[in-house]
Amino acid sequence: MPDGASRAVSAGFALNKKASDCESLVNRFKRRLEDERKLQRTMKTMLASEIETKNMLEKLLRQCVDDVKGEIVRKRSENKSSYIARGKKGKKALHEEEALTAEEREKIIEVLQ
Repeated sequence: MPDGASRAVSAGFALNKKASDCESLVNRFKRRLEDERKLQRTMKTMLASEIETKNMLEKLLRQCVDDVKGEIVRKRSENKSSYIARGKKGKKALHEEEALTAEEREKIIEVLQ
């Protein structure tokens, strides 16, 4: 083979090698892209699950707060009726009881935890 022909063959081989390398890179990037898409789908599913759990917990907390408020109202009305039954002395004590004490606030926080 003349020198020019061997160069053409080696140049063709070099082009084929470059094309092969590029093709292998493209395939590798396609696999990575597909892996990332799978990961993204998984993360979206996890996020939706976490949001649903958060919403359920918020709803439960609201129900607990409403229950505690109802219990406070019930206790206050029980106390109010017992104070009223005692007369003026009971009315004075009722005014003192209208504001939550620190102990009552702590109990509410404990119940909510």
